[in-house]
This record gives sequence, C-alpha cells and structure tokens, in this order.
Amino acid sequence: MHAQCFKKIMTSLSKMYTKKIKKQISETPYNVPYVPNIWGAGLEIQNFGMKQYFYHVVFPEYFPKSYMLNALDFILGTHPVVNISCFASRIGVGLLTQAYRINRGEHSHIPRGIGSGTALIRLIFPNLLNAPVYGNKPNMF
Repeated sequence: MHAQCFKKIMTSLSKMYTKKIKKQISETPYNVPYVPNIWGAGLEIQNFGMKQYFYHVVFPEYFPKSYMLNALDFILGTHPVVNISCFASRIGVGLLTQAYRINRGEHSHIPRGIGSGTALIRLIFPNLLNAPVYGNKPNMF
C-alpha cells in the first residue's frame, strides 16, 4: 500500500464497495447482506464476515468492525422474529445437529460444524429447520 497510485485506486474502490454493502444491509433485517439462492446464505455471510476483517484492518475508515461482528452475530443466532438458531452445531440456544461436512449423508454429527443457513420457506422470514436425526439423539463420535 506504499504506492500512492495504488492506494488511491484502492481507496476509491473501497468507497464504492462500502456504498454497495450499506445498500444491501438496508434491504434486510439481519444487519448483513442476505441474498439467498436455493438454500440459505449462511456460508456467504461467513465469507463476508471473514473478508470484512481484512478490509477493516486496511481501511477502518470505510469498513467498520461492525460489519464483521454482525456476520458473526448472524452465524451465532442473532436473527429477528422467532429464529434464534445458531448455524454452528451444538452452539447457542437453538441446536443445529447436522452440519455440512463429510457426514451430511449419514445424518451424524460433528461438533461446531457449520450449516449453510436457513431453508427458503418464503413467508416473511426464512426458517431454520433441522435435518432429521435418527434415533433418540444424533450420533456422537
């Protein structure tokens, strides 16, 4: 970041990207850009939060740490309405039991695995539905 020309270009791009983020955040009640496709946007929100850390380190005047922390809050279960489920398995109040890892097809459990987000049941807000767990409790390794 020592070359003035490069810094000027990056500053200009950062300003434009910040405007885009603010617009996306204003369109949802989640305080993060939430643009689901077939399934939820949980993995994209994790990616967004991780990138925001690096943006904040380089350009704290354009990328406040609240962007990164809002993404973390979302993954840990801070959602509007009744959905307080966490997308990291076995963390928080609403316990996600099956996460997206190599065990997905066998309906087993890996602690702190990450789910992709909410199922798109298009009412007012997306809902988080747990995958079926066979037996009385999930398989624990």
